[in-house]
Amino acid sequence: MKKLLASTALMLGALCAIALAGPSGTIQYSVAVCDPNSPFRCAAPDASGALPITGSISSVTSEKSTALAPTYVEGTTNPLSGDLSGNLRVVVGGTLPAFASTPTFNLGNALPAGSNTIGAISNASFLSPVNGVATNPTSTLTRPANTTAYAANQLIASNVTAGSIVVPSFAIANAAGGAIIPRVRITTNATTGWGTTLTLTLWSAAPTYTNGDGGTYAVATGGANRLAQFSCPLTQYGDAASGECQITVNNFAVVKLASGTSVFWDLQATAAATPISGQTFNVAAEVLN
Repeated sequence: MKKLLASTALMLGALCAIALAGPSGTIQYSVAVCDPNSPFRCAAPDASGALPITGSISSVTSEKSTALAPTYVEGTTNPLSGDLSGNLRVVVGGTLPAFASTPTFNLGNALPAGSNTIGAISNASFLSPVNGVATNPTSTLTRPANTTAYAANQLIASNVTAGSIVVPSFAIANAAGGAIIPRVRITTNATTGWGTTLTLTLWSAAPTYTNGDGGTYAVATGGANRLAQFSCPLTQYGDAASGECQITVNNFAVVKLASGTSVFWDLQATAAATPISGQTFNVAAEVLN
């Protein structure tokens, strides 16, 4: 039998069966894709069966702008349709509801006139207790002119007689307003022996007490007016003892007064401490009004 040469090709449409030279008496075929216009230009699969193809593919999408929506004939090729403002027309299936008038959509309150980022925040906003004004109101408690030592859980007050106690207070910025109080600073003029911890309690109205200064801490009336309690560790320095009071529950006190601006406060000892005559305790509240 004669050998078929590798240049012989049998055309099957776009597929070629290429006869390759082989051992005497055999015919080997390999399938390839060939150019119908040039049967000898063929591409054969590689060893994995993949057909290597090189080149680039590109497409073009066109849009035609018209004042009115066009109509089309079935089976024809047409460009995308757009209006004269450059918007593509899109057909939405279904029927839209009828409106008696042009609908409006409220996305929130209008921003006030002038320059602003997120609008004005005031007492009428959702942050009604807060207008963002930071203040440090101060107040002073002067204890009696004696040096009677305090024991744990005893009241530090202005008078040894319960009915004569004047409860100190500081003022927030707004009458019947609100405030956030994260911390209170405290200083006392004792020069020794006051590296201790005090408890400071805030009240919306002045409480009354069962005992006076140096007696067991016991509120007689006004317990419902308690706002928050702070723990005040003091550091003793050469000329005074001072410290920062941290709230005992949560991270800060949120205060809203029914009337007025006064926030009242009192002190109690948590450990033994010997005072000086007429010793003073000064507080400075850190307030965001």
